[in-house]
Amino acid sequence: MKHLEQIIILILFLSLSTGASADKWPEDMKSSYIENCTKTMAIPEFDASSVLTYCTSIANGMEEEFKEEEREKMMMAQPNPQGNEYDKRLFQVLKPCVEHLPR
Repeated sequence: MKHLEQIIILILFLSLSTGASADKWPEDMKSSYIENCTKTMAIPEFDASSVLTYCTSIANGMEEEFKEEEREKMMMAQPNPQGNEYDKRLFQVLKPCVEHLPR
């Protein structure tokens, strides 16, 4: 699971470093995040449909949870239920998304 969390953090940095206006991600930024996430998660254990659903769920959750001015702190957060405010919030976003991946 730690490896998965590190992949997510890397994807966040790559996909969200351009900034955004308003609280919604620009469509191209969101699409880019989902595309990078699905490429990164393309491993034999996960089918493409599950990965796409998982990555879309993460993007939707982060977009909903974090305001524009919080994005930098979100990108530095580690999904950790025992961490700081941003760590906990990111963990809560990711937690239900894992259900989309095969076990």
